[in-house]
Amino acid sequence: MTSLLEKNLRTLSIRHAPMAELVRSASPSPLSVMPSRKGPITATAARSAATEPEISADTAPSEGNDSERAKASGRGIAGSSEGDISGGGVIQLASRFDPEGEAVKLVSTIEARKSAVVVVLGFGLGYHIRQVLKTIGPASACVVYEPDIALVRAVLEIADCSDFLADERLMIMLGSVDRGEVVQRMEPLTVLALQGTVILHHPPSRSLRERELAAFAQAVTGFLGYGRMHLSTMIVNATRTVSNYLGNFAGYAAGLTTDGLKDAARGYPAVCISAGPSLARNVHLLANPEWRKRVVVISAQTTLKYLLARGITPDYVTALDYSSVSTRFYEGLPPLEDCTLVVEPMVHPSVPAAYPGPVRMTQSSFLNSITGDNRWRYDIRYGATVAHLSFYLAQHLGCDPILFIGQDLGFTDGLYYCPGSPIHDVWMPEINPFNTLEMMEWRRVVACRPLLVKVQDQRGMPMYQDEQMSTYLKQFERDFLEAEQQVIDCTEGGAAKLHSRVMGFEEALRRYARKPLLPLPRASNRLDPLRLAHGRRMYRRRRAELDRLLELSLRTVELLKRLREKVDETDQYNRLVRRIDACRAEVMGMKETFGMIEEFNAIGVFNRFKADRQLAARNTDPSDREHRISQVDRDLSNVQWIIEACREAIRLFDEHQKDLGQAEGQAGRRTVDAA
Repeated sequence: MTSLLEKNLRTLSIRHAPMAELVRSASPSPLSVMPSRKGPITATAARSAATEPEISADTAPSEGNDSERAKASGRGIAGSSEGDISGGGVIQLASRFDPEGEAVKLVSTIEARKSAVVVVLGFGLGYHIRQVLKTIGPASACVVYEPDIALVRAVLEIADCSDFLADERLMIMLGSVDRGEVVQRMEPLTVLALQGTVILHHPPSRSLRERELAAFAQAVTGFLGYGRMHLSTMIVNATRTVSNYLGNFAGYAAGLTTDGLKDAARGYPAVCISAGPSLARNVHLLANPEWRKRVVVISAQTTLKYLLARGITPDYVTALDYSSVSTRFYEGLPPLEDCTLVVEPMVHPSVPAAYPGPVRMTQSSFLNSITGDNRWRYDIRYGATVAHLSFYLAQHLGCDPILFIGQDLGFTDGLYYCPGSPIHDVWMPEINPFNTLEMMEWRRVVACRPLLVKVQDQRGMPMYQDEQMSTYLKQFERDFLEAEQQVIDCTEGGAAKLHSRVMGFEEALRRYARKPLLPLPRASNRLDPLRLAHGRRMYRRRRAELDRLLELSLRTVELLKRLREKVDETDQYNRLVRRIDACRAEVMGMKETFGMIEEFNAIGVFNRFKADRQLAARNTDPSDREHRISQVDRDLSNVQWIIEACREAIRLFDEHQKDLGQAEGQAGRRTVDAA
């Protein structure tokens, strides 16, 4: 091993140890190395038949900013190159004349302030990667993808890349990478990526590996859609979420946690049930008591009535819907003492109130900020849907394997709902020979026409899926990739899911459901009066702190306005800064209340993060007049968002104060049940 390779690998392993091992174990591609006319080395690589392009990368969406999707082709986004790309089977990896100048030209179209994340397709000889890192700001990121590990090995043997490999803003992905892995690796960059993502095609790499690079570009575009949906949902539903949190505060502060379920069914199979069209094909198997007693059944709230009507009582039901409309899933139900409802605290308070059985809540950092403590030792991951929450609950229970039925994530057989779903009863008055149930189902599907995409189902056949389903699929594929448990897709229909094993439901039951379950933990809805009294005291304390936080924020806004006018008067400017710092110090002393407002103020936090990055990208002297003005404008906007969040939080706290009083009155005649 050459000393240059060892130096590069040692640097790469600091932050990308798995990538370094991949490169270390690879055999290098043969390169023809020569000096360029300007001095730095260049090289050519042979193109094998396996790397002939099959898909044009121009067809892959490649710009994270919707307003700039016209730049989607590699040639449209910094796609030109001075390097000679020879015909035949040889590719020039960098210019024979001036590879560094070529890299400057390739990267010149990237605007540092607008490009929070730059995704580079192709490693090449590394010149363009180094130039990207020189161009982007200190708060930006560069993601590099190269499918040919052997090429990277060969390059690291001949070129010193240790300077940019050590850069903390760099993320490297090598080899075969699927969309689940893209979501998993890039998820920490979500907020950054949504501020502006540019895909930079390295033309020689594109000539060598067009198919893989185009697929990666599509996966990145899918990740951006996934991130955009989650962020927009969080922003749009911020007020509803906090309102629901406060409406559920009594149950959260004094009810049962999910800790009692930790590893309660370790080693037993779980069946997670969703309401996809294929559910009718195999759910009947759970009506057989011999199978039922050997598996943990976790139902989404949408399938609860459907299961009960077929004589199947699940062990757990999951819910997290913001809306009170979900109470229709619990209307007319009999008592369900042996079926526990597991909810995220953001669920509408009417849902746990309507459920005729025991309720457990998952952890919430927002509500922990109010109570001032954390009774949960074990966290359950936040679920984008009840189906995701069901999966996370199965993991929390220690179940293995985890089986899915009814999880279509697509319109199986052109259907939107499972046959026999409650919605069909609503439609019955409209059914006639000229308006069949199938026709109404199809109309429901085509209503999503602008958002429909064609994907492969489990059998490799085409089926339709809407944008929301596509986003949920990406999250599942990330989860399945990370899961320690075996995940088996027994849906018998629906979209193909990476990192899961496809198997018929009956076969899976015969293979894994071999012994009866041990008794699962019982629960009740009784509240602990002592915990409830403590919760009420903390609720009042946070409410008072909100008033003080609002007062300090209003004072800070006035100080910031004066500060902007005094940027040229150093003494007065510094005095005002000290007064603002005093306000900030008092706010930081109320860290729980401020943290609560930060979680509520999603759009304000996003805008502040964006402003911080853009300010850092300017790379100006902090004492510069324009820099100071920009800082004040950023802080002014941030505090104004905090003021709006405080006012809304105060309104919601006052609105839900009565709920606590009612709960405390009821708790006098209740005692807490052992979990």
